[in-house]
Amino acid sequence: MNTFTIDALNQLLTPHQAPCISIYMPTARGGAGVLEDPRRFKDMVDKAEAQLRQGYGPGVINPLLERLRNDFNAERGDVWQHQLDGLAVFASPDYFNAVRLQRKTPEYVEVADSFHVKPLMRYLQTAGRYHVLCLTRKDVRLLEGNRDALDEIELLGLAGKTIYEAFGEEVNPPHASNARGESKRAPDRPRQSTPEEGVPHLDRWFRMVDRVVWDNHSKVSGLPLILCALPENQSAFRAISKNQSLVATGVNVDPNHVALERIRQEAWSIVEPYYHERTKGLIDQFHVAKNWKAAGEDVKDVAEAAFQGRIATLLVDATKQVGGKLDPQSGRAEFGDLARPDVDDLIDDTAETVLKMGGQVMVIPPELMPTDTGVAAIYRY
Repeated sequence: MNTFTIDALNQLLTPHQAPCISIYMPTARGGAGVLEDPRRFKDMVDKAEAQLRQGYGPGVINPLLERLRNDFNAERGDVWQHQLDGLAVFASPDYFNAVRLQRKTPEYVEVADSFHVKPLMRYLQTAGRYHVLCLTRKDVRLLEGNRDALDEIELLGLAGKTIYEAFGEEVNPPHASNARGESKRAPDRPRQSTPEEGVPHLDRWFRMVDRVVWDNHSKVSGLPLILCALPENQSAFRAISKNQSLVATGVNVDPNHVALERIRQEAWSIVEPYYHERTKGLIDQFHVAKNWKAAGEDVKDVAEAAFQGRIATLLVDATKQVGGKLDPQSGRAEFGDLARPDVDDLIDDTAETVLKMGGQVMVIPPELMPTDTGVAAIYRY
């Protein structure tokens, strides 16, 4: 089970064999909630089963339900004791994936011809998420966060997290002489060193970190990167960094000697203005486009415009759903009853189509939406 990435979203947007089961639920990081979560998940699988039985036979239903119940039963401590704030599970005859989320998500179950991804599009909004690079002269960590949470993620492309692992014997000689002049292998763990040790390799170390973070994380995700480091390391790293996502303001502390919550608070205070500025900017663009008859808010019209590739930017209400379906051949949008397994959320289908056509989608709180229909589209033409 992994945290969610843009690659996982792209996999969900790929057509899959129906039925497609989407399950969302908030989860507990610890405490009594860890014991309650498996029961709540079981109830949600039961709801999915009720929807499945409206349109599918046992040969299709049973394998899906068996895997959901086996992989997430109450005895799977390895699953339930290592959750974040939310869980999303997707199952179809040709696809299965479960991802942990750093944000609480309302309970939701849907069986349809495609996966329900609107909550994930909101989760993946660049404006509300960020990376924090925790850097010292000896080690490095990469964190991913949002308004509510900050968690360490795997730093891809780097053999180890320390300068000793990166450069080996150059900074941590494997042999030393004992009192009798005999060669003695150094301990496996990094030795304690003074702040001056490793300085000749500092430039190489920082360049290596900069390269792997850009190649494997910043370039791929587009997330702003906040540097958490002592002031002298801030200056040294910024002098060599080529990371286009590196934010000018950093968190000026030793990341190994402060609580994660403090780093989150300071990082969010840096990111929050960017988030609000981007949201306001898109809303302003919509109003200008509307004055020029280059915007739309009718759900059916916007859905069909999405199929035609006419939408550059789509703003979506985070909470609103409209039962319906966008025909993948004709591009015609029709309304329908969400309780039926062959009916999707038309707003969700529209957002998926915009992404497939190269447009951008931003899911925002209902109080910020410039319309009351659930959609606000800025057209390319």
